Amino acid sequence: MVVVVVSDSHGRTAYLDEVLQRYPTADYFIHCGDFLLNQKDYPQFRIVLGNNDEVNSFPEQLILDVGKHRLLVMHGHQYPSAKRAQQLVKRAKACNADIVCFGHTHVPSEEYLDGVQLMNPGALWRCIGKKGPSYAVLEIGDDIHAEICYFNS
Repeated sequence: MVVVVVSDSHGRTAYLDEVLQRYPTADYFIHCGDFLLNQKDYPQFRIVLGNNDEVNSFPEQLILDVGKHRLLVMHGHQYPSAKRAQQLVKRAKACNADIVCFGHTHVPSEEYLDGVQLMNPGALWRCIGKKGPSYAVLEIGDDIHAEICYFNS
């Protein structure tokens, strides 16, 4: 299964539209918060609440069963940066999840920590780093293949 993960679009639509065009057959589209749009305009996305989503009533977290794997989706602002990865792993284990998708930092990252795949797709707006706006693609079967993708490359 193909899961496309984005975060921190902050009301901008161009890259959301491009992701939908690039992956017309994806099984899931996930937005890790700071969406700032009406979800009715993007029904393909499953969205969690970001720290700037005051006008939306998205859930704080989502749990998705994808094949043999379970994904926990959060924005990530709930935890201080120094311990964010460890706290996300702890929360994932409490939910029996082995993959966590989160945003908030505007920095793409991927790591495997204590049996949990952590995936931050970066940001679609105000990206931190030289490569520009980014998103992630997870190919989930028996194994998990995770890739950070950039629009400008």
